[in-house]
Amino acid sequence: WYQRRVRGVLNYYTNYYYKSNLSRQEWKGRPRFSSPCSPSSRPPNMVSTSDTDDNIIVETPGNKRSGRNRLACVLVVLVVLLSLIVVLCVTIKARVVLVVFPDKPEVPDNDDRDYRVIQLKNSIKATLISDSSSRTASTSFNVAVGSLCNPDEVLGLAHYLEHMLFMGTKKYDKENEADKFASDNDGWINAWTDDSNTNYHFLVENSGLKQMTDIYAQFFISPLLKKDSLEREMQAVESEYKMGFSSNFWPEYELMIGLASPASPYSRFSTGSISTLNRTDIREKLWDFYDAYYSANLITVAIIGNETLDTLQEWAEEIFTAIPNKEKSKPVFNVLPFPKADSRYITRQVYYQPKSDMDSLKLIFPVNIRDYPNLSYITYLLGYEGKGSLFQYLSTRGYITSLVSSISVEAQNFVLVGVYCDLTEKGLGDPKSIIEAFFKFIARINENGINEKLWQENKMIDNLKFKLRRKRTQLATPVPSHLTWLKGTTPGTTSTLPPDVSTTRRWKRRSCPSSPRTTSTCTSAPSSSA
Repeated sequence: WYQRRVRGVLNYYTNYYYKSNLSRQEWKGRPRFSSPCSPSSRPPNMVSTSDTDDNIIVETPGNKRSGRNRLACVLVVLVVLLSLIVVLCVTIKARVVLVVFPDKPEVPDNDDRDYRVIQLKNSIKATLISDSSSRTASTSFNVAVGSLCNPDEVLGLAHYLEHMLFMGTKKYDKENEADKFASDNDGWINAWTDDSNTNYHFLVENSGLKQMTDIYAQFFISPLLKKDSLEREMQAVESEYKMGFSSNFWPEYELMIGLASPASPYSRFSTGSISTLNRTDIREKLWDFYDAYYSANLITVAIIGNETLDTLQEWAEEIFTAIPNKEKSKPVFNVLPFPKADSRYITRQVYYQPKSDMDSLKLIFPVNIRDYPNLSYITYLLGYEGKGSLFQYLSTRGYITSLVSSISVEAQNFVLVGVYCDLTEKGLGDPKSIIEAFFKFIARINENGINEKLWQENKMIDNLKFKLRRKRTQLATPVPSHLTWLKGTTPGTTSTLPPDVSTTRRWKRRSCPSSPRTTSTCTSAPSSSA
């Protein structure tokens, strides 16, 4: 029936066209469609006309019904076309957003913001945060690749690429356009590179969020890596490297990579300098590194602003879907920098002279993070200052003035668990007694097992810190994927919230000193952002 109706419509308009524009002789040779009104299918009450008759359409009751049927056919075709357009739009929409995760992440009690986590079709996962009371907005892009992926022949390439991406894209081809736009919108920009991640983020007024996010997104769509910017940014990397010389971090950094196994990429120089980057083919090396690792499936994004979640999601779909997914595998490093089976890389005692006047003892233990899911509890016991603690024992005997225990995440497969003691003159002269006391304390923990009271106390403190956390000006920073193992080890120890920003004054982008394993592009960046 549908096909007959369509042929009828075509026949009707063909007759109308030829009758209006052709002579009688031409009319006789007009093309014909197989019409539902042909003699074989014409209703009995419909009057036929001769091909030689000039009046093609004869006004009869049957013919009137045929006209009404043709009009109905046109309406049916229009409805079908509109339905196809609607289905096509829905299909395109489905192709943009793959998953919308329904569960809201756990947040502090006084956090009244709205959250939504989505995953686009190109595999980018984005966390959207709507804060109607926020006066500023922020977006952070995290790429799951860092200095451990530096090629042996071009050390510091990951950090150098971080600098070069700010030097213009096809859509925004002016150098440092992100810096200028952020300044015009009372904001700042920043980026950092560590062992396993490279992060690009900014903070601007709410009105500039969409365009600033698009400027950053172009880093991952169409960068230029301009030739005339190569030397200038190489000098910027060199300046960051030299500024670290005045920091107490650098001697310790040099010692740690010197003690690591050469088979591990952790043992290599990470920041970069003119001596490692000044090559005739450096631009080709940048493109090779970019093509090898900068893929949508290795990128996570966090956005926070005063817009609604639906608006933020619309912006994310519009801006991020153009980032190509090259289906790159996440870099994995199976060689530990300090293998336990090799005494050359463990049980070492090293003395060094820091830049500033300080007397300290640091006990550092490389640990495979997959083997020890309860490191938070261990570090809590080591840093505990109550009765019977290691701190009480050493301080009452005049060896130390302070003791801090912490976990330093260095790479995907290992962390450094450290105990840091500020020494008195007595402690500086007798570090052996401190080390012996430490290992006796470890032996007592192994002997007694987990203390239920201290476990619950640690759990309660972590929960309270998390639940009572104050809401401040925020910087959206997605948690690197290699830290997700921490989730749930001890309640409250991890948060999906962005870290706090301690000040809202304007920052401009330039080089700044930073931790040796975290090379940064910023000015006066807070430690929480790195």
